Order: sequence, then C-alpha cells, then structure tokens
Amino acid sequence: MSAPESHQGIILVADDNEANRELLSAVLSAEGYQVVCAADGHQALARVNSDSPVNKHELLARVHSLLRLKQFTDELDNAETVLFSLALSIEAKDPYTEGHCDRLSKYSVALGEKL
Repeated sequence: MSAPESHQGIILVADDNEANRELLSAVLSAEGYQVVCAADGHQALARVNSDSPVNKHELLARVHSLLRLKQFTDELDNAETVLFSLALSIEAKDPYTEGHCDRLSKYSVALGEKL
C-alpha cells in the first residue's frame, strides 16, 4: 500500500463526542490531511479566530458553495421523482406499455450486474 497523498490545508473537526473526533481525525489523517480537533462549537470558533492558516473568507465561500450544491442535488432528486411519476402515469394509460419503465429498469440492473 502506498503512502497517503499529502493534501494542503487544515481540516477542523468539531464534535462533542471524543470517539467521533478520534475516528474522523484518524480517517482524514490517513488520507494525508492535517487535522485540528475541537470539542465543541466554542472551541472551533476560537481555533478559527486564532489560527492564521484559517482563511475566514475562503471557509465561508466553501460552505456557501457546498450548501448551494446540496440545494441543487435536492432539486434534482425532486425533479427525478416528478419525472418518474409522470412516466408511470403515462405508461399506465396504455396496456401495451404498462410496466415498461419497471421492466426497463430491471433489465438495466441485470445488464449492469452481468457486465
């Protein structure tokens, strides 16, 4: 097994559960990240305010970006649900095509498993 790739930047892990902090720290450190732990939100904010590797503007920009990405993902999930509902209602109107989407889905899964 090769040595983990060294990543730039510092990851702040904040959790009131010590076992969670240790687990996250171990996993991220094994991947080459530098990890700093805080036991609660107050300690995390103190670390952010006191450490100069921490760029407040970059942190906020990344958080904003991740939140927008989550929102877009949720919207795509909702759109997928609507499209499937429409497809199922359309195919149910014609006995010839009834169950087509379900059959196609099962065939696709079976093909993927064979490949």
